[in-house]
Amino acid sequence: PNVFWDVGLSDRGGIFNTVLEWLFYTIDLLKNNPKYHIYIKPHPNEFNEGSYATPGVKEIIKKKYKNSIKNLSFIENSSNLSSYDLKQVIDLALVFNGTLHLEFSLLGIPVAATGLSAISGVGFDKQVKSLTHYKEILTKKNYDFRKFIIKDKKKLLTFSYFWFIKRSYKWEKKNY
Repeated sequence: PNVFWDVGLSDRGGIFNTVLEWLFYTIDLLKNNPKYHIYIKPHPNEFNEGSYATPGVKEIIKKKYKNSIKNLSFIENSSNLSSYDLKQVIDLALVFNGTLHLEFSLLGIPVAATGLSAISGVGFDKQVKSLTHYKEILTKKNYDFRKFIIKDKKKLLTFSYFWFIKRSYKWEKKNY
């Protein structure tokens, strides 16, 4: 998840108003479901020394749910695992918003984003549009997560180049 106290998130939501609202809804939907194992990797800024006094998502989730969820694991910063290291075990990456949507897409991982992300409105957006759709994705038997893989790799790579390297260049679909 994003750093939930980031000021810029207040206008980046979609079907959820906040990162915590998204996390709680998702956990409540999937908790103790043997079909899923939920891995939560808190944002690296939550571990920075001298960081905000605000508790991170791990502390908030543990306080809310105690030890009642059997299929939930936190990926500790000390594990030195990046999100990319998890590619082999991710069936579907769930993101609120942010560049991870774009980064996972580049790795060929299906991504369901519930807020505005780097690729929103660019023409290959696979963003979740409604709460009903989100629930269907996560609860429907044999839902095909591959629907969230961006197939136009050339366009995705071109956009990524401008997003990460030439960000000052104004991207417009007609420029592709």
